[in-house]
Amino acid sequence: MSQRNLREELRNVHIRPWNSGIHDIHERFEHLDKNKLHVPIRRNLAAATTVSNKGKADTSKSKSVTYATYFRKVLKIRMKYYHRLSFMIALSFAVVLALPFRGSVFMYPVKVITMWAAFSLIKIARDSTLRVESSNASSEVQHVISVIFSSKCLQMLAAYLTSTFFIYSIIFFQSSSYLNYCISSTSKTVKPFLNDNFMFFWYFVFFVAIFYTFQFMVFEKNKLNFKISTYRSEPTEQLKRLHWTSFLKETASITGCITVLAGPIYLAIRNFLFDVMFYPVVAILNLNRQIPASRLSFSLYVVVCLVCFLVVFIYELLNKIYNAYAMAGCLIVKKPLSAYSEHPFEALMTGITNYKDNFVRLTAYQEIVYRSTAENALERKDFYDANNWVLALNEISKVIKESSRAAKMDLPQLKKEKLKEKKGPPAVKPVEPSIFGTLGHGAGVDLNNGSRSMDDRGSIFAGKGLQPDDLFLRSDKKVNKEENAVKNAVQSAEDALMIIIKKYEGRFVKMLKEYVSSRTQGSRFLRFVEQKLNSDLWDTLLSHSYRREADRRIPNKALVGNAIVAVSEMLFHAKSEDRKNVVEDSITEVLTLLTRIYRSTSEFMDNPPVRPRNSEQANNNSIKEINDLAISYFFKLVVFYNSSLNDLILSPETFRLAKWCTDIALEEQRVQKFE
Repeated sequence: MSQRNLREELRNVHIRPWNSGIHDIHERFEHLDKNKLHVPIRRNLAAATTVSNKGKADTSKSKSVTYATYFRKVLKIRMKYYHRLSFMIALSFAVVLALPFRGSVFMYPVKVITMWAAFSLIKIARDSTLRVESSNASSEVQHVISVIFSSKCLQMLAAYLTSTFFIYSIIFFQSSSYLNYCISSTSKTVKPFLNDNFMFFWYFVFFVAIFYTFQFMVFEKNKLNFKISTYRSEPTEQLKRLHWTSFLKETASITGCITVLAGPIYLAIRNFLFDVMFYPVVAILNLNRQIPASRLSFSLYVVVCLVCFLVVFIYELLNKIYNAYAMAGCLIVKKPLSAYSEHPFEALMTGITNYKDNFVRLTAYQEIVYRSTAENALERKDFYDANNWVLALNEISKVIKESSRAAKMDLPQLKKEKLKEKKGPPAVKPVEPSIFGTLGHGAGVDLNNGSRSMDDRGSIFAGKGLQPDDLFLRSDKKVNKEENAVKNAVQSAEDALMIIIKKYEGRFVKMLKEYVSSRTQGSRFLRFVEQKLNSDLWDTLLSHSYRREADRRIPNKALVGNAIVAVSEMLFHAKSEDRKNVVEDSITEVLTLLTRIYRSTSEFMDNPPVRPRNSEQANNNSIKEINDLAISYFFKLVVFYNSSLNDLILSPETFRLAKWCTDIALEEQRVQKFE
């Protein structure tokens, strides 16, 4: 259907209030996708909309459920594919382990079920440690400390330790006598010694689990990296586009680090392992209390490292599969999640206001993006109700305002003092009437000065005092005092540790530099160490990071970006679809919101708390992405509503930016005419 025919059809549609038109909308959705629905999914989701009344079914008055209910049901359905693929991986891995180590054929199902249970345990740990926002740390050391000493890290460690233990147990029971727990003594009067290979084998199991868990948490692999304005991602397509070269390189690098570090660390803590970790084994089996001689087999070292490569490969692949199905988006059978509710908009609002679960909240904003950008105008019909639009716009405004305050919080004062010393804006001159009318005259703005460059943000906005607001949007729920006390204790411990590190770091590095520089002439290795000590490695680790400062202020850039996209796209469609001018009347408020977030992010970029070390840090962060997105949609809205700007009452800051965008658009038109 062409756009013109669609507009003519929409003119003949009488848009009723939400309560009277909801069943009609629901019937339209049913008619559109009737032949494409998956019946079990439909049945499961529809069952969630009804509740019993004193033990009796009441189908006439069904109670609405929250958006999180539908989301959890759909996520559970999607994760069935994870279990199926993990079962196939367990089958294949059991065959691989059976080839070199042999074993009984009758034990093959036991091995498969054992590994499948281990992989399911990893999935449970991923569910409990999943997050969609960035870390709150402002430096690399602070990030590592806060991640390692957290409950989520302990949960992942327990899962990976159990899984690795199950896998290596299969190898242990298939191995020959060289992994026996003891070595027989030649004399009957001397108790047998603990086998060194046995001790190293189980130490290696713990080392693999600990190392993989730490790198998994430190590199934030438990975070789902959603893209802005993306509401649907096919899991199968994501897995097909998997870059196997980089995937194998990452697996090889993790395995290489484990291979290099496992042996030396084992030799260094061998006595401790014997006295502590293996003391129960020695006591229960009545073995010799003396530490055995070091007889570590090189062949055993090679075998466990090769198995480690396969284990790390499987763990990385399982994480990719989990992420692919967890990031599938807000659509199920080409319908948004809220469409399965009898009251779609109410269900959607429960997702938008779900401050407790950021994953559910982000999915709800993905659905708003889908509805605002859909080709079918019926997807946006609910928002053209006055009450519904006020509720949605209010939540979107909260997200943008909180992000604006967080972006400019606690910026250095030096830059603002310099801005005050700059020459003020030029005097106002009489100008010809423009599309803005007389708005902005007398505000200290030269409307004829349209030669500002795109990067001259200081000439668009004037500096103002900043207020140290909170970084994140708070929910109305009261905070538990016990949880608050634990968080304060952990934060105090981290701060005390950082003070100690910063206090002795300079003295330690200075002494180490002096020691290394006095002995570098005869050692190539010490020259390499001296080069690293003289580099900015220590500042990178201990000082605040530009990227982490940016991501800390806007930790969930996908949610903020989706809010900007949704409210802007609704205005684009409202001009031809909103017959009551409910959404279109919000153009002033939306332009003000976009100006606010653009101004705040620009202040951070012009006057950051930490200078970026390179262009990659300056361009690849959440502040930069939101800044570009805000000015892009502001520019498009100004051009799209060019004929209506004359009737708007804009603030001075919004007017300056709108005038600047108009001048840029006119200049581009002139250039295109000459070309």
